[in-house]
Amino acid sequence: MFNLADSPTHGFKRPREHYVSALALFAIIGLFVAFSKLAFQSYFSDDDFSNLALARFVPWAETLKGLVSLRFELMVRPAGLLYYKILGSVAHFHFWPYVAVLQAVHIATSLMLWLFLRRLGIRPAAAAVGFLFFALHMSTLPAYWKPMYLFDTLCGFWVIAALLLYQRQRIFLSLLCALFAFKSKEMELMLPAVLLLYEWWFPRNRATSRWMLLIPFFVLSFSFGLQAWMAPKGPESWYTPHLTLGGMWAALLYYGGKLFYVPWAGLVISAGVLFLRQRLVTFGVISFWILLAPMLLFPERHSGVYLYVPLLAFAIVVAAVAESKPWWAVLFLIIWIPASYERLRQERNPILALGHENRPYVAQVLTSLPIPPVPKAVVFEGTPGDFNIWGQEGLFRYVLDKYDLPVFRVDAPEARELIRRPGSVLLTWDISRHRLLRDDYPGDGHAVSYVDFAETNPIWQLKTGWRGLVVSYRWASARSVIRLREPRGDGLFAVDVYLLPNQGENLHQVMRVSSQGRTIVEYRFTKSGFQKFTWPVSSDAEAVKDFEITFDPPFFPTRDSEPLGALIRSIGFLPQSGDAAHAAGHD
Repeated sequence: MFNLADSPTHGFKRPREHYVSALALFAIIGLFVAFSKLAFQSYFSDDDFSNLALARFVPWAETLKGLVSLRFELMVRPAGLLYYKILGSVAHFHFWPYVAVLQAVHIATSLMLWLFLRRLGIRPAAAAVGFLFFALHMSTLPAYWKPMYLFDTLCGFWVIAALLLYQRQRIFLSLLCALFAFKSKEMELMLPAVLLLYEWWFPRNRATSRWMLLIPFFVLSFSFGLQAWMAPKGPESWYTPHLTLGGMWAALLYYGGKLFYVPWAGLVISAGVLFLRQRLVTFGVISFWILLAPMLLFPERHSGVYLYVPLLAFAIVVAAVAESKPWWAVLFLIIWIPASYERLRQERNPILALGHENRPYVAQVLTSLPIPPVPKAVVFEGTPGDFNIWGQEGLFRYVLDKYDLPVFRVDAPEARELIRRPGSVLLTWDISRHRLLRDDYPGDGHAVSYVDFAETNPIWQLKTGWRGLVVSYRWASARSVIRLREPRGDGLFAVDVYLLPNQGENLHQVMRVSSQGRTIVEYRFTKSGFQKFTWPVSSDAEAVKDFEITFDPPFFPTRDSEPLGALIRSIGFLPQSGDAAHAAGHD
């Protein structure tokens, strides 16, 4: 036999409880605002720029139509798109309005959860524990600190609104909120099952059956689920669902650990509290795992933020246990609050790093990219940490207001041909100095004599064997070729290299620079570290040539790596200076 006040109430019985509720709400919201101020120091992520660009180029009419359409649209979530469309038009790249709206939605969701808990018959003190558990849960911190997770936050907002309205018998409005929840994120698919449980455990004394009222909810979810299943499958990715026992078990362990910050804790506590045999507890536990069920199909895509919607259900469990076992609640808070603070310290660092890394990058893109002539295509090399290709595409297209702008990484097959077209630009990000370089192809026959990768990045002069930039240095393979302009007369050939620890002492590599069968430089390394060399050279005529650079023996940083030579910062011809020339190389 179940116990505890197991049927929803329809109002607050004691006027004084209103004041207790208000004080609890203000205290928790004040605590939330106090620690969430740090979120404003962060900045946009790559997903944000992708969403901003998409929102900018989708017409208003299409966005609003998609919000109420019963058609499933792959990779388009109209509710979140509307957020980016409005704020992108008003705030542009000012970050704080995005966070302010995001946190306002989270607070509103928490307040509706409070109302839902109170109408379930849970008293203010116990409801405050459930409210606190949801509002300040640190596994879902990105949901109210990072705008890119607005989709999860909006889904939670509409899900709790649908539950609250259904509880108050506003069926049509509840169904509309369920539609908006799905248009925010697909986790709403399981909401009808939660409503079914609600009707099962908390039946109302009415002559007419209420089961029929759930049919539109199931039809809605079934329709969207069927459309998603029949949609054309893209290439294999993290977002590809896989129904395997191993994958589901791994997801259960992951999210169970995120629920209470300790491995296995969520699974053990979920099972343990069922022995209390309370309807609210059982309803909350089962609803939690039902809402989480879609994420169990994505074994390669785990994130604590995906607990945001299911956490609404587990807050019912926490509040119900606090109602019947007050001392359990006290013990829980004594353990959970310090654990949450420690988790906050872990979760906030990568979020705040976005402000340090992405903000200067975007500021310099906004300054340099629109400089006339406006680019017709962009090739880029180097990005802030964790800034993926879709973020670059969105950022550049948004800034230049051109949705079909060609954007490629420098190592893409199309990049070398694209950069030679008139109107193309090369953007290079020096992550160590937070500096953006802009280079334009000067045309055939205009190769420079000296290349310093810390100051310029003429990739059109790099032929074969060159690898990516590493803090203003570029890896040269065991054999690399670069095109340089050799000036007429006497001068110096200069090389600035870096050898990794023990590379020089162990290998004693010989670096040889030659062109058209003529050796210009030959030098054996005997030590590692930063080294600069110059050699006197002379030429009878100015010419643009290919210069081959070889390192023997090759260097293998790892067992499976390709044969490499050394890291080169600069290489090429310098004007002759009397005090700099030497018969042999020097450092």
